Amino acid sequence: MQSDQSNDGEAVGEVRSAVAEFEGVLQRARAEKYPAEVLEMLSRSAPATWRLEELLDSYLRAGDRYPSDRLKGVMDRAMDLKLQLFFIMEVDLGLYNWAYQDLINANPSLADSALLKLRRMSFDQSLIGKSRILWERLMSLVYYMETGRDIPKTGKGSVKSSFFSWIRTTPRWRYLEPYEQFLESFDASYRTPEYHKRSILRAELLGRRTHDPNALLEPVNRAINHIWEAILAVLSGQAPRVFSDLHRPAGDEHGIDSRYLEQQT
Repeated sequence: MQSDQSNDGEAVGEVRSAVAEFEGVLQRARAEKYPAEVLEMLSRSAPATWRLEELLDSYLRAGDRYPSDRLKGVMDRAMDLKLQLFFIMEVDLGLYNWAYQDLINANPSLADSALLKLRRMSFDQSLIGKSRILWERLMSLVYYMETGRDIPKTGKGSVKSSFFSWIRTTPRWRYLEPYEQFLESFDASYRTPEYHKRSILRAELLGRRTHDPNALLEPVNRAINHIWEAILAVLSGQAPRVFSDLHRPAGDEHGIDSRYLEQQT
């Protein structure tokens, strides 16, 4: 028994060291990118506030509800999630501003530049894909945390469909249920046509349609607003206490659907 406990302690220590190393790399990257005063301000916002050690400790405190031998897989997937968020927010959006938006701000006549328009479209296509990868990472983390397995694909190969079918039978994660309709809408409008059919960006280039650039960021904004806090709450055996507009009853601009206020087991 003592040997097993010692091995468990060593395994936790190895995972904790990997998490600390990972967080250290991201912290150094931000320190290279931002002045100290900006870095201090950003330390209070996502993705910096997605502290993986807090997730690790919450998982360990959950005890028998979450097996200790699943910890490494959970934290590997949590690192994948945070890394994807870093790619989008700290790399791609920064490049978008540097290579497109800042140039137009400095010289408004460049708003008609064909080259800059094509640059923006290239960034838009990347964002469409990467924002959905972010959600794939999030779904993978939650599903593995609960089952110790990766999400099985449906007959059509849809991880999303399989995940939300499982969500509907897993009351403690009911909080995530309303995000299915949002992702379905995003995929139908952007991901499916751009990656599997005729390009929506080509259609915009030729003046046949336009799209709201903010809509491409919505999956990222949805992911960083409240979901991390909800994950920590569920790990602690509590009902989430932070919600989005997706959790409101139909026709109610301020209330929260009672189904999401109940502590689930």
